[in-house]
Amino acid sequence: MNSREASELRLANTRARKILWITLGFIALGTLANWAARGTGPVEAFVFTIDTLAYLTKRQDGAAWFIQIVLLHGGTVITWYIGWYVVDLVMENHLWRNLRERKRMKEIEALSDHVIICGGGRVGEHLARLLGKVGSSFVVVDESVDRASELRELGYAVVEGDARDEAVLRHAGATRARRIVCALPNAERNVFVVLAAKRIKPDVRVDARCEDEMLAPTLSQAGAERVILPERACAELLVD
Repeated sequence: MNSREASELRLANTRARKILWITLGFIALGTLANWAARGTGPVEAFVFTIDTLAYLTKRQDGAAWFIQIVLLHGGTVITWYIGWYVVDLVMENHLWRNLRERKRMKEIEALSDHVIICGGGRVGEHLARLLGKVGSSFVVVDESVDRASELRELGYAVVEGDARDEAVLRHAGATRARRIVCALPNAERNVFVVLAAKRIKPDVRVDARCEDEMLAPTLSQAGAERVILPERACAELLVD
């Protein structure tokens, strides 16, 4: 599953392209029809079509009049559709979210040799804070809308989505990352994240959190270079 804002951005881009192609196609057909009906050259037919869509032409006769009516009504429909699209973007805040998402995507696309933190919970957030202190670049992946927003407010680069999805990991720059940390509290889910990461980039270093000691060997077999069991790690520190 891709991020919600990324999906909205793709939908907005699809609508914009659809409007553009409909408009260009309408102008092209109008130009050909006027060229045939008026007997003028293609340039004059194109100019007349544009003038008609802009309500700047006088009433025509014969076939040219029919074409003029079609262009006027078609142009009105296209204008209303464009107006609805713009109002929807502005009133629903889609425009600002799309602009923010474009900026974030460009920032993430510019990253390389970075760390991807899969899971923005307490462990993931603490790791992000430590990486920020040492100046390491990173991206946090979390599927919770609310949690993703909270992490963005802290100034972190965040991709909203399920880290088990290869498309989400690629969006986070997995092909350019030097390390992927599976910090989800659910060990079974971390197994799938490790597998997805290794499919995308077999030589990437993957560290995995494991709350279930029985699944530690499975994570290693999946490709995790280091499997960390929090309870055991805490006990070892206390012993020292």
